[in-house]
Amino acid sequence: MKKFFIDKCYTYINKHKKLNKIEKIKIKYGLEVMYHFLSKTIVILLLSYLLNIFKQTILLFIFFAPIRTFAYGLHAKSNIECWLFSIFIYVFIGLYIKYANMNIPIQYSLIIISIISLLLYAPADNQNLPLVNKQKRIKLKIKSIMVSIIYLIIFIYTKNNLIRNVICFSLVLQSILINPFIYFITKNKFNNYKYYNC
Repeated sequence: MKKFFIDKCYTYINKHKKLNKIEKIKIKYGLEVMYHFLSKTIVILLLSYLLNIFKQTILLFIFFAPIRTFAYGLHAKSNIECWLFSIFIYVFIGLYIKYANMNIPIQYSLIIISIISLLLYAPADNQNLPLVNKQKRIKLKIKSIMVSIIYLIIFIYTKNNLIRNVICFSLVLQSILINPFIYFITKNKFNNYKYYNC
């Protein structure tokens, strides 16, 4: 299925645009990434629908994706790990969120701790994508903090318990994924940009 998808898309693109060798490699890599993203998303949405947590999963997509985009954080080392990690986040955490009943002071505490973690550690790069550009790191940190503050404001003003749970878990999960300790226990290098001369 993957080969069919990539070959069909690549053939179509190659037919309508003249590509050099580097562009061909980039296009094939991009199509592979797209295939994995689409297939995971379809499976996750199907599982969430069957488990009656479709709303929770969609909200997790909406709130977790922006903070993840700017704060970066730990990535799976293989496609299988990525599948398991994605299912854990969007299905199992989605299930927990559906029934979670944390009191507001605990949620506030977790959100504040998460924002402090983002101030300290975001953006946390990885070995495959080191953030060697200092200006980019500063911009990503600012965006991470801005997003987390927007989430805090939404949390303060919403009366919807589901949205509160999703915001809280999105920030907590992201703060875990950027923590140096999680890098250490998973045997990943932290602050990979420091290993480059720039």
